[in-house]
Amino acid sequence: MGYSCTAKASFVRQAIEDIIKFLPDTPKNAPSNFIRVGGVAGFWEIGGERPDGSITGTVFKNVDENHCRKVGAFKISAAGLVERFPGLNPAGRHAAEIRGANRYVETFGGAA
Repeated sequence: MGYSCTAKASFVRQAIEDIIKFLPDTPKNAPSNFIRVGGVAGFWEIGGERPDGSITGTVFKNVDENHCRKVGAFKISAAGLVERFPGLNPAGRHAAEIRGANRYVETFGGAA
């Protein structure tokens, strides 16, 4: 069984992964949930399914090789808006929203 969320939220989540993957300070073999928070490598985890179709989760930064610390929570609304995402600047959040909306239109047609 998979994770249920709206297509708009899913496309924005994928756009965030793609944007982070191509940042110059992202290691070449970094996992898909890699993120740099305040210059420190970290990761993000998706939480439980939300009845409204949004995606929520937690961002962590690595303290050392075996430990991490919670930085904060993220939320991608069911409508495909990044409401909060520690470690992702406003330009990155906006770019993910635009990419997600464009992919939605390409896939389903109509307006985003």
